[in-house]
Amino acid sequence: MRQQFLDQRGKAEAREKLGFSKSKTIILVSRGGITTDAKFTLKLIEQMLALPHNIYVVVNSGHNKYLGKNVRKLSEKYPEKIKDVGYVENFSDYLCASDLFVCKPGGLNISETLMLKVPSISFSAMPGQEEWNVRFIVKNGLGFYDTKREKIIEYIKLLLENKDKLREIQKNLKEYDHSFSPVDICDEILRRYKKERD
Repeated sequence: MRQQFLDQRGKAEAREKLGFSKSKTIILVSRGGITTDAKFTLKLIEQMLALPHNIYVVVNSGHNKYLGKNVRKLSEKYPEKIKDVGYVENFSDYLCASDLFVCKPGGLNISETLMLKVPSISFSAMPGQEEWNVRFIVKNGLGFYDTKREKIIEYIKLLLENKDKLREIQKNLKEYDHSFSPVDICDEILRRYKKERD
């Protein structure tokens, strides 16, 4: 886990740094690395833009040219509703600034959303680790998972409209918080090592 995820910003501070509105609900979308996932993600984004809610969709298209190109076309059409940031080094700022994270359930995405306590809705899990990740997220009430775009949109609408459900997931994320466990483990190892040497 990179240090930037330990040095957490508040939501207001992150939004001010990135120039994002404080009044909109920000949905961060992280694409899949392969073209099929990018096509699925693009269709999903188009459905998000059709929602009547006061949202701003921020897309982390990374190095995926197909998704980046098409999202930029959408941002020209709906500049007040969507932006593609491509590949960014300061990803933690974007996650801190967000209200929801829609993503592939890879190890980094899931660990980052847990660390920054942002409710996630994931899709298209690959067999193995990604399947285990979504089982954990769903079982512990930390987010949602589905393979169908319509169902993902339903989950997004649920969290946009049902503040009690959103607060419940945020509460679960806070209770699960292990943000500093790697640092704490290292500190404890060093403490014991020094004690043995003395």
